[in-house]
Parts: sequence; C-alpha cells; structure tokens
Amino acid sequence: MTYQNEIESAKDAALRLLTFCPRSIKEISDRLREKGFSKEAIEKSIIRLKEIGYLDDLKFTKNWINSSLEKNPVSIKVIKEQLISKGIDGKTIEEALLDLKEVLDEYRMAKRLLAKRLEVLGDLDQVKVLKKAYPYLKRRGFSDEVIERVLREKFDIEM
Repeated sequence: MTYQNEIESAKDAALRLLTFCPRSIKEISDRLREKGFSKEAIEKSIIRLKEIGYLDDLKFTKNWINSSLEKNPVSIKVIKEQLISKGIDGKTIEEALLDLKEVLDEYRMAKRLLAKRLEVLGDLDQVKVLKKAYPYLKRRGFSDEVIERVLREKFDIEM
C-alpha cells in the first residue's frame, strides 16, 4: 500500500469509527494504531479530520459531559477523571466545564440524582433511606458538604 493510500485508509477507518459514536482524538488514534496504521498515516488522517470538523476534542468534551449527565449524573471530579481516561487534556476539560457552568451545579446534580434514587427506594423509612442515599451519592463522587446539604434540605434534618 502506498503512503497516500495508507493515509486515505486510515481516514476511512476513523470515519467508520466515528459513525458508531463520537470519539476523542486519542481514542481514534489508539484504535487506528491497533489496526496497524503507521504513526504518520494516523497523524495525517487526524489532521485532515480536524480540518473538516469531524474531530474536535472541545466539542466532543461538551457533548460527552451533557449526555453523561443526562444518563448518570456524577460529580465534576468524576467527570474529569472519565474525560482524562478518554485522552482529553486538562485545558480542554476546564474550557468545556467553564462553558457548561450552568449545567454543572453539583448541588443540583446531587439533588436530581437523589430524587431518582428515592423513586427506587420507595417506601423505606427515613433512617434506611439516609443510610442508603449518603453512600450512593458518595460513590458518585459528591463531596460530604454537597451530600449533607441535599439530605438536610430533602429531609429537614440536622447532620
């Protein structure tokens, strides 16, 4: 395969990957590397896909945060960890978080998540609900302060 053909094949493979779901530049790069494309072909195809607007880590990050919060609200700390694992750099993450500041109010996210959890827990007494709700929110990365504020407000108690 000629060098130009390899670049074209790498670009086509990347486009196929993008048809399944949005991906970060690092995810595309890693998948193309797994498929055996050369480093140069991967770089050239990624540059081309960025030029035509198919790869944009900032746009990917914003979309990922929005869809992630709709499906499974978690703390900002957990969001950052998940994005870093997808190869998104800290600067891009911070820029996306600034742009989405309104959506990313941890108190509101925890409150919404608690409401969903209370539907699942049903008619348990308040003590049992508190014993289950606190660790549930903690596992999703919310701080003690946010959890206590949400629980205090919901159950009108002092913690």
